[in-house]
Amino acid sequence: MKKLSIITCTYNSAAHLEECIDSICKQNLPVEIFEHIFIDAFSIDETINIIKRYKKTHPKYNIKIIQKKPMGVYNAMNVWIQSAQWIYCMFINSDDYLESSILIRYLKFTKKHQGDIYYWNLKIIDKNKKHIVPNNNIFLRKLFFRLWFNTLVYHPTALIKRNLFDELGFYDETRKIVSDFWFWLLSLKKRKKFIYFPHTISNFRVHSWSLSSNNQELQNKELKFFRKQYMGLLWTIIHKMSRLYLLFK
Repeated sequence: MKKLSIITCTYNSAAHLEECIDSICKQNLPVEIFEHIFIDAFSIDETINIIKRYKKTHPKYNIKIIQKKPMGVYNAMNVWIQSAQWIYCMFINSDDYLESSILIRYLKFTKKHQGDIYYWNLKIIDKNKKHIVPNNNIFLRKLFFRLWFNTLVYHPTALIKRNLFDELGFYDETRKIVSDFWFWLLSLKKRKKFIYFPHTISNFRVHSWSLSSNNQELQNKELKFFRKQYMGLLWTIIHKMSRLYLLFK
């Protein structure tokens, strides 16, 4: 059964790409149940050569390469999703890597626990692979999400049913940072089922120059925009107050 589309965006990503791909090859997934789609913005380093080399040397590693002009992260994500025709979509950045032998375990978990969006703990590392401890307290994350202060799901920790995008629509390409937050809010509004997988699957490498790390003002502005879209500012306040009342009653 064609089950999992793993999706990666690349641009001059040679520095950590082999580590990323190796971590997927070592999952030992049967070739018939997964594909790995690379969306490349015409890299000028060794990125494409690395991908092609793995495609040649690993016949059980099902690779698809799409090259296109860069038009923002959410445009790239929408292209990925449109190219992914299998049951689930999973995003992994080119400088991230997976825990050993975790995907088989995860796919078995989805058989036992039927949902629309699955998510897991995120291990954040710096450029030297030093572990930066994130907030993996699931109660607090659910609370903050319900109150719309913060996201419940970081897109590198999400396994999403492909047909959910056909039903709800794709990411808003007019925003630069938090369109995935809007997608989670919309899924919540439509009563889609979020399932928590209580394990770490991926290692997420942060950089000091990343857009989200360096533009908190833009991030807050976009969060406010989507919160207003979701229900309106007045209803947002009422909803927050009622949630707090029920929580601390």
